[in-house]
Amino acid sequence: MKIPNLFILATLICLMIPAAKAGNDVERFLSKAKELIKSDVDLAEDYIEKARKLEPNNPEVAFICGRIMGKQAENSTFFALSYAGKALACLKDAVKNAPEKIVYRKGLLNFYLGAPSIAGGDTELALQQVHKITELDRLQGALAEIKYLRDTEQAELLLRRFKAFSRDFPNDSEIHFKYGLHLQEQKQYQKAYSVFVIASSINGSNSQNLNTLYQLGRNAVFSELHTQRGIDSLNLFIVNFEKDNGLPPLEWGHYRIAQLYELVGNKKMIQFHLKEARKSNDQQLLELIDKEFQ
Repeated sequence: MKIPNLFILATLICLMIPAAKAGNDVERFLSKAKELIKSDVDLAEDYIEKARKLEPNNPEVAFICGRIMGKQAENSTFFALSYAGKALACLKDAVKNAPEKIVYRKGLLNFYLGAPSIAGGDTELALQQVHKITELDRLQGALAEIKYLRDTEQAELLLRRFKAFSRDFPNDSEIHFKYGLHLQEQKQYQKAYSVFVIASSINGSNSQNLNTLYQLGRNAVFSELHTQRGIDSLNLFIVNFEKDNGLPPLEWGHYRIAQLYELVGNKKMIQFHLKEARKSNDQQLLELIDKEFQ
């Protein structure tokens, strides 16, 4: 009786080894694809396609596939539609295989809003994703709706929804930050300032806090009000700046604070911050500096 049992055990082990190796390969290919998205998207595509062949129903693989193919579509001239189709198929697979995962649904939402209709963009399907996300999480649904209304240029409705969201989520810094940005875009600078102050009083992520500080400074430039608060905010932004964290470039912070020091007539600080701002490779910024500070 022992021999057959040993035979079965050996057979099972032999079957498990290729499966384990395939799983390890998928993780390795996925990791390399994520690593290469920004630096070598062609190589990232090669790795993610290998991972897709091994595990076509893996939602994380499908999601990263969607990101990579979307980036290829943005960079391509002749094959943009082909890559867009692949991106959409991958994102749909990610949502299909992990329907409760909000980040995958947001990826699909972004595609529907960002792609032209000929490439699969669709505002009605985007709105469906907003509803699905809201069912899963009210706060994430609110953020998804903000994205939808901004991208579909429904400014008046967005303003009404921001008022409701700020009441519904009084302790969420991102809601208030985005509300302030919208008011600022509408040139309602004093109202925007008040909302940014609320956002700055809420402990959000470090990048969110720093973004709010930058906007307090920028708001002071536009309104020419609350100048000292703007200077203090930009000083904190500059001192605590984190590269590659979704923040405005550091040189823009120096430019904005130079503008504020010009308002208060501090020539020494103007020159110091302009020197730092001119280290930028951003041609638009350099042209603004030359135009404004001759």
